[in-house]
Amino acid sequence: TGAAESAYRSLNQLRRTLSRFSFDELRQHAAEQLTGLLPGIQLQLLPLQLPSQSLERGYQQLPGHGLCYLERYVGPPEPLQLIASELPDSEAELALLELALQELLLALQRAGYRQELNWLARRDWLTGLAGRHALERTISAAQGSQQVLALLELPAESDTSEEAAALRRRRFGRALRSELLEGEQAFTLEGNRFALLVKEGRQQRQQEFLNWRAPGAR
Repeated sequence: TGAAESAYRSLNQLRRTLSRFSFDELRQHAAEQLTGLLPGIQLQLLPLQLPSQSLERGYQQLPGHGLCYLERYVGPPEPLQLIASELPDSEAELALLELALQELLLALQRAGYRQELNWLARRDWLTGLAGRHALERTISAAQGSQQVLALLELPAESDTSEEAAALRRRRFGRALRSELLEGEQAFTLEGNRFALLVKEGRQQRQQEFLNWRAPGAR
């Protein structure tokens, strides 16, 4: 029928539009795209704490929202709960809503994994830290932001095997990542050297990093 063909064309257009967005852009623009397809619909993309049993997929009555349609996205870079409210009355429009949210889930999945792969490509596979080129770009972009560069180095151990040295570097880099506060960044350099960018004025944090010994800095 004409209505079915129109819905098919609208879904194709939605798919093409969503495919152009990054993950963050999808979070920002998905609601307006869905409203363009189904005027009056309200869509929220909220952080989802896993494991979660409080919200299920499908139609649910939610306090303050009435009848809603729920979906979950559990891929990278973060899980999301999709909540569509102000639902239409007709079964045809409800079916179109369900299909549209499936398209959104697929777009989130593609963009999320693409972002994750790009993140991994820019980082050292052992430590998960960005490398020298990322450090240089960050310093260049941060000119005037009053940050201080600190260097750490693992002491050499000539009696260890190559495999043991790699494991030690991996543990050090990942432990270093766990120590970072908001606004601080860590990078891996050649050999056993690491760089840190901390905000100027945090002398105590700079000293903590320079004195850090876990596991084996100097």
